[in-house]
Amino acid sequence: MKSSSYPRALLLIAALHTRASAQPVAVDKGAIPEHRSYGSGLWLSAGAGLSNAPSNAAAGRVSLSYASGALVVVGRGAGATDIDGNSVGDMALLVGVRSAGPVFGTAAFGPARSHWTRYCGFRSCQNPSGNAAAVGFDFGMHATWIAAGLGLNVFGTAGPGNATYMAFGLSLDLGWFGRWQ
Repeated sequence: MKSSSYPRALLLIAALHTRASAQPVAVDKGAIPEHRSYGSGLWLSAGAGLSNAPSNAAAGRVSLSYASGALVVVGRGAGATDIDGNSVGDMALLVGVRSAGPVFGTAAFGPARSHWTRYCGFRSCQNPSGNAAAVGFDFGMHATWIAAGLGLNVFGTAGPGNATYMAFGLSLDLGWFGRWQ
């Protein structure tokens, strides 16, 4: 292309763009999803499951959740213990988001206070128990109907040393989950 043909090419592109942008666009209203209201909700959740720390431990969680729109605030107590008496647990205040609908997901993070105990038997061990600040997390999928539901949760804390654990559990949810439109 010669350098004198560049201005002509630019004028042609500008003319085609102007003509294309002036064309009316038809929108299929069926392609736009309906608005789904989140509503407000308050529910209690309690459940049990398994944890990775202490090794192959039984885990449990109890939480009270409040949701307004897509925002969810969770107060949670959770922990895990193994057959030898080693345990880790936490109290956490978590803030996060949820999706809309009678089947919804949640994801929340926040400050947690973690406590652990290690059974040492007759041998001496360092740090047999302690407390630490940690970051709590809770991810869940909930299927609800009227005032009851079931949830699958991955929860735990991320913190220093013995304050860290992760668990998976099934929970029973009771309360008001919001009005879905």
